[in-house]
Amino acid sequence: MSRTRFHVVIAVLLASLVQPTVGQMAWSTYQGNPSHDGYVPIGLDPSQFALRWQKTIPGGRQLNPVSAADGKVFVSQGNSNGDALFALSSETGNTLWTKNFGAPFSVNPPSVGYGNVYIQTCNHGSDTYLRAYNADTGDLVFRTPHSAQWESYYAPTVFQNRVYVNGGYYGGMYSFDAHTGSQNWFQGLQQYDDWTPAVNNAYSIAYVGEYSPGLYVFDRLSGTPAFTIPDPNFNWNGWSMNLAPVLGSRNNVIAIHSGRLIDFQLDTRSIGYEIAGAFTGQPTVANGNIFTILGGALSVRRESDGSPLWAWEAPAGGILTGNMIATNTHLFVRTSSKVYALNIYSHQVDWSYNASGNLTLGPDALYIAGANGQLTAINVPEPGSVCLLTLGIACTRAKSRRMRVFR
Repeated sequence: MSRTRFHVVIAVLLASLVQPTVGQMAWSTYQGNPSHDGYVPIGLDPSQFALRWQKTIPGGRQLNPVSAADGKVFVSQGNSNGDALFALSSETGNTLWTKNFGAPFSVNPPSVGYGNVYIQTCNHGSDTYLRAYNADTGDLVFRTPHSAQWESYYAPTVFQNRVYVNGGYYGGMYSFDAHTGSQNWFQGLQQYDDWTPAVNNAYSIAYVGEYSPGLYVFDRLSGTPAFTIPDPNFNWNGWSMNLAPVLGSRNNVIAIHSGRLIDFQLDTRSIGYEIAGAFTGQPTVANGNIFTILGGALSVRRESDGSPLWAWEAPAGGILTGNMIATNTHLFVRTSSKVYALNIYSHQVDWSYNASGNLTLGPDALYIAGANGQLTAINVPEPGSVCLLTLGIACTRAKSRRMRVFR
């Protein structure tokens, strides 16, 4: 056995023995969790990957990023003219329940937590709500109005019995009670859409631009402004951020904008480093590494200082796009036509599939949510299903400890 393969097997085995903390959920929100880091702490065996099902969502419109938990996957379409929110069986793809919102300006990605599905609809002066539905039955739990103009949003961030969202007539951040929908607080910000707050025990955080670009940090419970880290090199390119701030492992926040990879240090309340280039998209952070797209190729950077570690280009001149998902053994990336599982030890492709779209790694499957309304579910092995058989050592399947959803 090669040294690389040995390390992969060891990583997979160790991943199966680690019990996630309560804060590690099923894929509940944008990039998986309130940190938006795109990291799922498991090991994978791509030789066991297989198509589970493929389904075209009625209407055939572009799919938002999906969320997944407790044997269900929750799907919404980017705009509505009929059923726009779907709860599907993760095992079969069969529809369990649907919701029709009429025809608002935007129907946004869903989040899941506490047995509820949370979703925002936006239609300027009317039909702008944070909605919650019972995940099992689809029954309405609450529908709370909030201010907006003509915006689209990333998925709500669910954390510690609260739901944090982008909103406001001239931009801002809301906190709502996750069970009743009552408003906890609102703070105005610059008017940008297509982002969602990053949240930890202390803070709720937004990264927005003009006219005072920077990282805005609020007390999570009270909404009181804590501090701002200015971003003087922000270059305006429209009123959509098209990313969420990522909480790193060093009390830091990672973001990409204006071609730059930026590290904001919460301790010193300053920019730790800023690397100019052709960085695009949403960064993924895992195990001290930052996974980024640089000039259409993968660039892996050291989280502590942003220095380059390794790089990878998609075959046949493919250009990487969209979100990435990191595990302890593989990184999921995609081009406009294909999804790859890249081995983070050998830097080689261990698996690929001819489909593309927003990626979600749920408790039991990889989901690919396409622009053509097609949702693809790929079986992935449970943690602990990969043993050291390649070393000739007999072992038994460890108990599954997939990420859990808040209840």
